[in-house]
Amino acid sequence: MTAIHVRPRAISGKVRCPSSKSHTLRAILFGGLADGTSYVRNALPSPDTDAMIVAVRALGATIEEENGILRIHGRGRSRSLRSSYIDAGNSGQVLRFVAAAAALSSTPIELSGDQSLQTRRLCQPLLDALQQRGAKAYSVNGNGHAPIRIQGPIEPGAIEMEGQDSQPVSAMLIACSLLPGVSQIHIRNPGETPWLALTLDWLRRFGVRYERDGWDAITVWGQESFPAFDYSVPGDLSSLLFPLVAGLCTHSDLRIENVDVDDVQGDKVVLEILQQMGAQFTVDKEQKTIAVKGPQLLQGCKIDINDCIDALPILAALGTFAQGETLLYNAAVARYKESDRIDAMTRELTKMGAKIEQSSDSLHITHSLLKAAHLHSCEDHRVALALTVAALGADGESTIEGVSCVRKSYPTFFEDILGHGK
Repeated sequence: MTAIHVRPRAISGKVRCPSSKSHTLRAILFGGLADGTSYVRNALPSPDTDAMIVAVRALGATIEEENGILRIHGRGRSRSLRSSYIDAGNSGQVLRFVAAAAALSSTPIELSGDQSLQTRRLCQPLLDALQQRGAKAYSVNGNGHAPIRIQGPIEPGAIEMEGQDSQPVSAMLIACSLLPGVSQIHIRNPGETPWLALTLDWLRRFGVRYERDGWDAITVWGQESFPAFDYSVPGDLSSLLFPLVAGLCTHSDLRIENVDVDDVQGDKVVLEILQQMGAQFTVDKEQKTIAVKGPQLLQGCKIDINDCIDALPILAALGTFAQGETLLYNAAVARYKESDRIDAMTRELTKMGAKIEQSSDSLHITHSLLKAAHLHSCEDHRVALALTVAALGADGESTIEGVSCVRKSYPTFFEDILGHGK
């Protein structure tokens, strides 16, 4: 699918929140590094998942799939690599996490990915951190981006690194937890901290000892390996926002299943933000569902978006429906995702008649009556999903190009939402 046509419509029925991409990728990596056989159930079917499976096999693990369950025979204490090259596809998380894990080995390896990874997803903070602990780590083209080459082994000790993007920091936390000693990671400009909390929660499950001084410094006591585990991936609270906001902004009666609001995921804070804007929805923790009826009258507000940066596209779309003004600030890192999301949402929503202005690190949105337009996703899954939600509440039929990218995080979105329209 390369393009879709979206008309205003009512939405009713049940949809199932897709499995968490962040948990899926971490579970596969941890299973590959564990000692023994681990099972990952309900993994997200995604190109990023496929890329992580291939990468973890290159690290030395064996992975089999049967009846939708991933059986991972971890490499345990071994540090041998099976490949000298890893293609991370479109996944910055695969690129950064696996690069750090590969630095535990003395075997040289090159990692790269698609054009987006080679131009947008900066690796230099991770490369600098690995170099501090003894690795040969550099960008092949000298620009801080993939392709990158790594040769360890790294040693425990002190690390200073830039932390505006959480993934390099999470990558070092994982690698340091498998080093024979104590490591201290000092973080400049810590950002996206709920995602660091997610990584630390995984380490806690495996008995890794750590201490945290705010988010400026984290000390990790390494251990030889991780224990094997059996894990079922919960629903993705980032992906939840798209059907939920669609329900708030259209004539809807929607029940969203597979939602665990108690899970440690970064974007669950957005549920509180929506409530601050006046959103009403019913959470059933026992059934793991959220029910929403719309449309609802919402009020714009000021939102520090750094802790839920992936929600910027959908909150930008929501801002056009909310009364008054909405300000999304502290958003600079959004310019370095799969697309420049600040610019992409400004440009595409402007086509729809939105009153929206951007600065270097913010978006200012005023309530607008959206009109149909010809839109493009910038090959960014969250932009494609957010524009679809905006188009559901626009006047007329919109066309959105480049929508196959939604397979990255929400492969059933169009079936779930457009298939429930009336």
